[in-house]
Amino acid sequence: MTLTRSDGRVLFIMAAIGMLSIFYGLISADHSNNQNFMIQAENQSKLPLITDLNRASYAELLDIPGIGPTLAQRILEYRMAYGPFLRWEELDKIRGIGPTTLKKIRETAGVCMGPNCK
Repeated sequence: MTLTRSDGRVLFIMAAIGMLSIFYGLISADHSNNQNFMIQAENQSKLPLITDLNRASYAELLDIPGIGPTLAQRILEYRMAYGPFLRWEELDKIRGIGPTTLKKIRETAGVCMGPNCK
């Protein structure tokens, strides 16, 4: 089968239209994803950020209200010595954490155990 010059032009135009439609689809998909992301980000900013005390780094611990450099270091040392926290009550064992500090910590931090923790 031989293609004429006119058949080649038709195939070129069809391929160009196909590529443009694919390109347009990708742009449209990215645009809608960006809108969804913006909406999610706005909604998430209103939610409290929960930091897992069993996985938090030194820097992340410092971001928790009520925890300064000394308590952050003590929390890390406790985790190294005894493993992850199983209950909130274990934080009472760390020198410098009393009821007032524990109340502040619980507003933005959590103690998570198991496979569903991130």
